[in-house]
Amino acid sequence: MSIQKKVVIAILVTGFIALAIGLSITYFQVKNVLTEAIGRDFAEIAKKSAERFDAAVKEEMDTFHRLSEEPAFVKAVKENNKESIGTYLTYYLKHAEEREEHLSIIVVDGKGRIIGDGKLRLNNKIDQSDEKWWKVVYNGGEGKLYASDIYLDKETGRKAFDVGIPVLDTATGRAIGGVRTIMDVDTFFRFIKDTRFGKTGHGMIVDSEGTPLICSILPLVEHSMNRPIIDLITSRGGGWTIAEDDAHGGKNSIIGFSPVEYINSLGSESIGGHQWYTFIRQAPEETLAPVNKLMLKVLFLESLIVFSICALGVYIVRRLLLKPVNILHEGVGRIGKGNFEHKINIHTGDELEALANGFNKMGEALKGVYYNLEEKIRERTTALRTSETKYRALMEQAYDAIFLVNPDGGQIMEVNLQAEMLTGFSKDQLLSIKYWDLYPQHLVNQAVEQFNKGVRRGFSTIHDAPIRRKDGEMAWVDISARLVGYNSVKIYHTVMRDITERKKEEEKLSTTSEQLARSTMVMLDQDTRLVAIRQEMNSLINHLNMSEIFVILSKALSDMMGITRIAIFEQSGEVVSCNWVRGIENKRLLQLTSSIGEDDPVSNAVRDLRVVRKGDTHKKSLIDRYFEDWIVYPLRGKDRVIGAFVADTGRTGTSKEMLQSFVDIVAMVLEKDSMIKRAKST
Repeated sequence: MSIQKKVVIAILVTGFIALAIGLSITYFQVKNVLTEAIGRDFAEIAKKSAERFDAAVKEEMDTFHRLSEEPAFVKAVKENNKESIGTYLTYYLKHAEEREEHLSIIVVDGKGRIIGDGKLRLNNKIDQSDEKWWKVVYNGGEGKLYASDIYLDKETGRKAFDVGIPVLDTATGRAIGGVRTIMDVDTFFRFIKDTRFGKTGHGMIVDSEGTPLICSILPLVEHSMNRPIIDLITSRGGGWTIAEDDAHGGKNSIIGFSPVEYINSLGSESIGGHQWYTFIRQAPEETLAPVNKLMLKVLFLESLIVFSICALGVYIVRRLLLKPVNILHEGVGRIGKGNFEHKINIHTGDELEALANGFNKMGEALKGVYYNLEEKIRERTTALRTSETKYRALMEQAYDAIFLVNPDGGQIMEVNLQAEMLTGFSKDQLLSIKYWDLYPQHLVNQAVEQFNKGVRRGFSTIHDAPIRRKDGEMAWVDISARLVGYNSVKIYHTVMRDITERKKEEEKLSTTSEQLARSTMVMLDQDTRLVAIRQEMNSLINHLNMSEIFVILSKALSDMMGITRIAIFEQSGEVVSCNWVRGIENKRLLQLTSSIGEDDPVSNAVRDLRVVRKGDTHKKSLIDRYFEDWIVYPLRGKDRVIGAFVADTGRTGTSKEMLQSFVDIVAMVLEKDSMIKRAKST
């Protein structure tokens, strides 16, 4: 990801973090303020509703209380004068609204028997003495006001509410009768249902048991007042709070409530022994709608501000930072490609300008080094080839078997001809096994232990060691090994002297002192020669020539798979060079080089790993002249592709699996050749 993208992302992330924090703080502050204001309003509405409810009930009671104190009315009750009582009731009910609000009005004597009614309902039970309202109103003759709970009137099927007032004898102060008014709740308390605001805001009456008595939104049977909200309402003298469940499906709703004080003061005999409260609620979605609208406006406005600030920040950063960085990046790229004359011109007066000046000075220094580098490379290459030729000649002419072993895993990396003769295995077979596989099966663990010990110490000497030959026979050898290091490359150089014949002769010799002395002298002489050979091999390691390894591999490919034409390409930097061929008369193919970036057949085949038919590519090349159908394998090193292996498979039925095995060996040889070249160049 470019610096510009990172800067833009950083600015945007910072801006939106600030936006999120600001919106969160604003939201909670506005929400708290609005919640407080709405809560106080709901509490005030609940209080006014309770006062109005009390006023309506008190007015009804006061009206009939004045009637019960009228001397003529008291006299009519005392004398059971139904005509006179009827006149009073007719006068009271002369207004239509009074008739609409009342389901019935009855007057009873001191025994609880009806002596007058308002003609609103003619089927009232004559004897009211066993009714609760009369028992409370009579109160043992002392008289008491009464208000009933809200109930369903069986005669009319409507919700009803009773008020009872005693009629007292003016002389004795004793109850001589009573008045009962039965009111239509929906009509008499219509103002409760009219307490509506918004779409869902409304008032209702509930009792201390959580029973909804009046509600203008839902039928009473659909309410469910949970105990926490009931306890909350009844434990306070009025106010507001936030309820987890407002009995209307709302969660975390703002509610207001207030006790209906006058009617609650009538005593436990009235309103079913409960307490009544007004209850105000509104759906939380509607209550907080102003906050949400405000937050949308704030979000839109602050988003515009954040984007504007981010755009300004990006513009400033690009002018002051990214543009000089791009110039610096382009200039460094040119210098890296060899254009040492290029100058980076940055005048910002800061660290970037100092860095640009440093790269300019580095270009000047590299310019001088580069001019002499090519000549030095040619000199070192000539010396290396001479050294490798000498080493290969000495190694192949050595009297003893020589093994070059990887100290990390014990893999045999290189052998000479004497090693093949000693073991009976071919060079390819030896390079495919580990060092300790040369030992008999029962000595493998001991051989591994001796090998690791020798690697740790840096050298090892073993006498009379048995190794297995390909034909199943046992050969006896003396082993001298030393860990040879080339900077970061280490090789376990192992020399094996064949002492099989000597072992056989020793079995025939007697154990006389003369024979023992002679054998001792021979062994000393052999040790001396072994030390000399070992020293000679240590000096020959610097002259290793891998070309002969390729000769052997090519011969094996020709013998086993019938492949007569091969070429090996080595990748060096941005160039793929052909540095070895077999079976091709025109040696000019050795001069073929191709850039990896060009659209040449070798690069395409290495990249796509495909068999190329002659003439398939658009651009003709030297390869098409010398190969019919050719297949390309990448030569893979430990951490990269180090070259390509090209083989003509047009006339053979080559097994790709077998060919891949040879390719892996070629890759290993080529990588070791490259490693030795690098080691010798240091």
